[in-house]
Amino acid sequence: GYTAGAGSRLYTARTYPREYWNRTAFVCGPTGKLAGTFVLRADGSGFKASNDWNIAASDDEWFAPIAAEVGPDGSVWLLDWYNYVVQHNPTPIGFKRGKGNAYETVLRDKKHGRVYRIVPAGKRTVKYASLTKATQQQLVQTLRSDNLFWRQHAQRLLVERGKRDVAPALLELVADPQVDAIGLNVGAIHALWTLHGLNAIEANDSAAMRVVFRALQHPSAAVRRAAVMVLPNDGESVNAILAANLISDADAHVRLAALLKLADAQNPATSDRAGAAILAMMNQPVNANDRWIPDAATAAAAANDAGFLRAVLSTSQGGKSSKSDSKPAPKPKNILTNADFENVNGNAVPGWRTVIYGGDAVFTVSQGAGRNGSNCLSIAAKAGTDASWTQTITVKPNTRYRVTAWVKTTQFKQGSGLGALINLHELQKVGKTNAVRTDSDWTQIASEFESGGRKRLALNLLMGGWGRSVGTASWDDVRVVEIGTASSGLAGDISPRLGRVINIVTRHYAERAPVDSIVPTLASLKGADEMLVEFVLNGLVAGWPKGKAPQLEDADRAELSALIKALPAGQRDRLLTLAQRWGHEGIFSADSAAVVTSLRKTLTDSSAAADVRVDTARRLIRLDDSPTNVSLILQQVKPQSSNQLASGLVHALADSRKPETADSLIKQWSSLTAAARRTGVAVLMRRTTWTQSMLNAIEKSTIHKVDLTSSDWQLLKVHKDKTIASKAAKLDADRSDADRQKVLQSMLPYLALKSDLKTGQALYKKLCAQCHRMDGQGGVVGPDLTGVGSRDAKDILAEIVDPNRSVESNFRMWDIETEDGDRLTGRLDTETKTTLELLDLQGKRHVIRRSDIYSIRASPLSIMPTGLIDQLKPAEIASLIAYLKQSVSHGPK
Repeated sequence: GYTAGAGSRLYTARTYPREYWNRTAFVCGPTGKLAGTFVLRADGSGFKASNDWNIAASDDEWFAPIAAEVGPDGSVWLLDWYNYVVQHNPTPIGFKRGKGNAYETVLRDKKHGRVYRIVPAGKRTVKYASLTKATQQQLVQTLRSDNLFWRQHAQRLLVERGKRDVAPALLELVADPQVDAIGLNVGAIHALWTLHGLNAIEANDSAAMRVVFRALQHPSAAVRRAAVMVLPNDGESVNAILAANLISDADAHVRLAALLKLADAQNPATSDRAGAAILAMMNQPVNANDRWIPDAATAAAAANDAGFLRAVLSTSQGGKSSKSDSKPAPKPKNILTNADFENVNGNAVPGWRTVIYGGDAVFTVSQGAGRNGSNCLSIAAKAGTDASWTQTITVKPNTRYRVTAWVKTTQFKQGSGLGALINLHELQKVGKTNAVRTDSDWTQIASEFESGGRKRLALNLLMGGWGRSVGTASWDDVRVVEIGTASSGLAGDISPRLGRVINIVTRHYAERAPVDSIVPTLASLKGADEMLVEFVLNGLVAGWPKGKAPQLEDADRAELSALIKALPAGQRDRLLTLAQRWGHEGIFSADSAAVVTSLRKTLTDSSAAADVRVDTARRLIRLDDSPTNVSLILQQVKPQSSNQLASGLVHALADSRKPETADSLIKQWSSLTAAARRTGVAVLMRRTTWTQSMLNAIEKSTIHKVDLTSSDWQLLKVHKDKTIASKAAKLDADRSDADRQKVLQSMLPYLALKSDLKTGQALYKKLCAQCHRMDGQGGVVGPDLTGVGSRDAKDILAEIVDPNRSVESNFRMWDIETEDGDRLTGRLDTETKTTLELLDLQGKRHVIRRSDIYSIRASPLSIMPTGLIDQLKPAEIASLIAYLKQSVSHGPK
């Protein structure tokens, strides 16, 4: 222990191996009064960090370490803010904010601090030489130092000096093949980056390029990675990377760097070779299952789109879809253990375990009571439970699965839970089946999910679910089967991830409007895998810009006419839509009516899956945006329709461009379910003319004001169209007090009232869950509220009463209008060089090309509406805050 001041101590003691020296990071926790030592270990193309020990900790309440680095003497220098108050926010009740948005307090000291130097035991000082008067040769040699401080210092001085006379000495360092105890050659790495900083690695400098190209095969992976990164972005670099086979390097970080260079160094002359190599490496499991490499491969494929697509199509030529295989496909294997529950020991079932998240439950094996006289698993609860029979299953990464089961319920009440269902613990949003909510004879439940990068998942036969249900629920015939895997080839077996990549690359290709090559590319789809054809056509339709059309000769028209006849019937509409974009729909006039008829038949087929009917509706609108088809789509929205089908069909109308579509939707409003109405409001707010029609309908009471949420009204009142904003303000008179601080002070006494958690949960689901996620459940538009219960109840109430008091920029309202009149409002989630991604209030993601944006506005207001709880009763406010304080009664399943 080192003395840290009167009445305080600083504790630091640790001996650690030399190999950690270049793989550690000091992470300071000023509120925890410690500085952690995190060891970085490679994890594929990323890293994992573990806090193996703390380099410093103290029991002094004022100790607040904020930075720690290895200094020039080899010691660790630690900066201690030495302050009782370190945090700026959240602002406690009663405090004002000052400079820097930090709340004002006399306990915050801005002038004083402490510096500690932590040295190895028995060594108080370490000698070192200044580089102030170092020669260029000394600076170059310092690049080999075992102290990062001096290496970076020397590199900076050499680059700032700006003279290339040191290039030969630097190239000599790069050529050094030696590696140290942890596989590094730090001199070569710094030499490469120094050369890069001096702009000394140029295509016209053959000597430098030869050395750097040789470094692509250096024994040190870190040197190979650096060599890739400093290469010029040209075709010669691409050829060198491919010749060294770096996208198949044993080190994932080298592979990642090589792919990123292929994304930047695009060259038409190397497109075919690069595209083929990228496709080959994407099918290797070590790459497909990596955290970052699939994204880098997608970028590289998009940069070499023509060559990549030619490689894909060439690989699939002559391939037959699995659907046309003459041999019947083998029955998929159920991956569950003891799935029939026949292996039992009393009420113990090998392979299954029982879990109670809340309430009390009785778990039994009902022998002979199953659907076909077999055994089934049951959960019973008189007072309500949230519990499950659970099995951990082993899955393949990035593979799609289907889960099915039969459920029977007796004397059953859904209560505050979801009912009786199956869910996957790690896939909270997409890993749930439909639920049985009332008494029911044997009913099938099902869902599909993709495993992502996971290898193990916990499957729950769940009764309750984020709440408690009452009665008895039984499960039988539970199956989890694989329905989509990655493969080394393409014919009839394309993984979902590779399919998405093909779609993205095709869209990228389409956005370039390659009018000279589009007809040969389309012609090559003949005889290709059906699934591949689907991906390519979807990408072309999504990406092809308006106003760009190929000049079609008679031979081109004949080629396209032959193609539409060769395509499966369910894919021809995409080719028709593409022809419309070109203004050449006449070449398919004989086929158009048959395609529309086929789409209408699928849309009205009640036996078809909901997602298929929704997709068909969207395709039908894109192909034939007519009142007849809009009416036909709305006719399928019935009270008996599932939420997925009803909401999906209504949302498909958003692709319409006709003003009268809004009138058709409003005309059927009274027959829409609550979920379909929510989607309908979102659709009607997409276009200015539709929004005007909606407000007129509200004025006439055709649509009720309560069909719109507080957030909807807030968006309307700040609409770009002043007429709409004014009318919305009149229709929804502002009921909130302008002085939110007064409202807050009036509500603070409510926190002392008796609360009811069930009431609080119901209010949370009604007011908050659409936008906020908590403990793995809810929307993604607003900030995640998991752990909010650790905050003071007064602070939570203050954030709800006045959501604009400390809003972060990415949780502000953003309003984007596209060139074709589409209006999208929500929070800005992601930005790239070419696109923006917006999350609307329903959590739907919209990808908008920057070239399609007409205007973009950012409101200073939060996406959360002001006055959300102003109309609640005092006891309801107390119950809502109490529910938030305890988060949920159990963790996510």
